[in-house]
Amino acid sequence: MGLEKRILILQIPRGIFGGDLLLVGKQGEKVACFSNTIRTSPRELFQDPTFPDLQGYYFAAAAVASDMQGEGLYSEMNRKRVADVIGNGYEFTPLVFTRTQNPLVEAGISSALKEFKGKGRYMGFTLERRFVPGVYGEMLTGTKPPRSPEKHVQQAYDGLDVEKGDAFVLIFHLEHDMTCNPEGAAYYP
Repeated sequence: MGLEKRILILQIPRGIFGGDLLLVGKQGEKVACFSNTIRTSPRELFQDPTFPDLQGYYFAAAAVASDMQGEGLYSEMNRKRVADVIGNGYEFTPLVFTRTQNPLVEAGISSALKEFKGKGRYMGFTLERRFVPGVYGEMLTGTKPPRSPEKHVQQAYDGLDVEKGDAFVLIFHLEHDMTCNPEGAAYYP
């Protein structure tokens, strides 16, 4: 069975499961993965006046069953999330953000965003990484996050005390070319 057939996209009304886009991947009757995306601003979500007050999309919870890891499901969920928030045509999303202790989460979202660069009005992004001490209160998962193969990224994550719940809020500021594609046609690769 192909990856596309395992990922089902369900658009659900805001408030059901607390999100705007729920992705569920199934293999037979088993849930293999899920992710939730919420339209909000970092300031509103984190109740912190130092965060941007721009409406964007928060890449909230995402998980892949342990026996399904390495199958490309997390990458496919990120690709579909980015297609939804960037490829909708008329709305210009100024940012995508998430909170994590895992450098591979940063790499996964960055990779999905890079895939869409130059398609439609979306031209790229800049990343803002904000340290939030103790936000989780403990390590988010039962094991320490994997290491990033990129030294400069791993150096930043080495500064987290994950046992105490330290994390980063990652804010991907999206750049749009407002002079091209005036009809606002959606693009889905």
